[in-house]
Amino acid sequence: MTHRQRPRPFVFFWPVRAAHAALLAGLLALGACTAPGGPPAAAAATSSQPALTAPSPEVRAALAPTGTLRIAVYPGSPTSMVPGANGQPPMGVTVEIGQALARALGVPAQLHERPRVAEVVAALQRGEADITITNATPDRFALLNFTPPLVALELGVLVPGPSRWQGVDDIDQPGARIGVSQGSSSERALRARLKQAQLLTLPTLADAAAAMREGRLDGFATNKGILNELAEQVPASRLLSGRWGLEHLALGTGKGREVAMPWLRHFAAHMAATGQVQAAAERARLRGTVPAEAGNGVEVVWLGQSAFKITTPGGKVIVTDPWLRANPLTPPDYKKLETFGKIDVLLVTHGHADHFADAPALAQLYDTPIRAPGDLNQTATTLGLLPARLLPRMNKGGTVTAAPGIQITAVRAEHSSILVWHNPASDKDETHPGGEPIGWIITLENGFRIYHAGDTAVFADMAWIGQRYQPDLALVPIGGHFTMDPTDAAYAVKELIRPKAVMPMHYGANPLAKGTAQQFIDALGPQPGMRVIVPKPGQVVSF
Repeated sequence: MTHRQRPRPFVFFWPVRAAHAALLAGLLALGACTAPGGPPAAAAATSSQPALTAPSPEVRAALAPTGTLRIAVYPGSPTSMVPGANGQPPMGVTVEIGQALARALGVPAQLHERPRVAEVVAALQRGEADITITNATPDRFALLNFTPPLVALELGVLVPGPSRWQGVDDIDQPGARIGVSQGSSSERALRARLKQAQLLTLPTLADAAAAMREGRLDGFATNKGILNELAEQVPASRLLSGRWGLEHLALGTGKGREVAMPWLRHFAAHMAATGQVQAAAERARLRGTVPAEAGNGVEVVWLGQSAFKITTPGGKVIVTDPWLRANPLTPPDYKKLETFGKIDVLLVTHGHADHFADAPALAQLYDTPIRAPGDLNQTATTLGLLPARLLPRMNKGGTVTAAPGIQITAVRAEHSSILVWHNPASDKDETHPGGEPIGWIITLENGFRIYHAGDTAVFADMAWIGQRYQPDLALVPIGGHFTMDPTDAAYAVKELIRPKAVMPMHYGANPLAKGTAQQFIDALGPQPGMRVIVPKPGQVVSF
């Protein structure tokens, strides 16, 4: 895998900001410009913007198997394709970024036009096209491979001038006719959201504009980039205030091309960091973009101690070290194990009760295997805690695909591990081997990497973990007594791991673990380029 450029360490304190801000930075700063309708010039690398590396023959063959890069677009959206000014060639973010990708691959580019976004996605699925930029929803993650987002757009509603509605929350009225593009992500989202309004699908954006002009719609909902284009075709129309959601637009390609994804993520980051995404957006008059802080599809919730709920860009739910029902810091809702709704990946770092306690119950409830040190799972199997199929074995250095698009790697931790089991026959507690403790490297569908250090002391190989995996987010224990204290944790983070963002954990739940988040922040000191995030239990942190 091509490694991403490591940042120089720096720290942001509150508020929480997106871990992949660099990927959207091109939307906030001026970029390279060319003549209207012309392709964006390649921006020269600077000391903070690494040069784009050449793709391998395997990458080129995966992305352009016919020898031509087929770029799937649909008309009417500046994120995809709009007419060029004064007879110039078509413009749009997909058009220009796709052409830049073809140049980087050293192959010709060819636009493959479809009438609407649903058919663009279908063309990539069928292998009739190679690349597009579209909203990377959980449903679409099941159909396509995506890079981290390039563009974040607000979702809004366009209404005729005479409408009495003022904000997007006003549209769910009996008899209200709200239009959406047929097969779009807006259609799926609003079918679940609207309880009283009638949802009408339109085959093309031209049909939507006509329906608005003729009074057959009370409003049309999609991203604000498209709505601003439609507003110019519907006299006296206006956008309602507020937004009803966000789209996270990313480069997408068909399944079966995974060999190309590390390089494609590198290409996407380069295009944003060098301003070429911004330049394409400006030429296409893309409006409705939001700052990078809006996030790119990863949500992390601290549940106290070392327990986290992680929701991935593809909608998967990952739960780590689930000590919940007896944990004094766990929010009340999460003490009810049914609250999770589903768990796709269940991770445990070692056998101590404040990490393993609720794992068997969750595994049974959701029929999800416990991923844990192999010898811990062997002990649990021998004791009959769960069927063997829910206790697969792996060990340090091993990497497995724990769910579609989710890879986990077991790495070293410096701690101990036993499993205390209450024997119902003797009504006594028994101590059993718990294997060796581990940490986890969790790689999500879009390449975002999380290092869950587990319970650990500081150790020199943390530098190797940082260099090898370059985590976007590190979760590190700071409580002391049983693990690193705030001073050692700060040293590990700034001198060895050097993640892009860090959250402290394993403190505040046990009176012996006296380390505090403020002590950790003070010991870390200002670190330009690194975010320190100290959430409250239950708070959703978006990346």
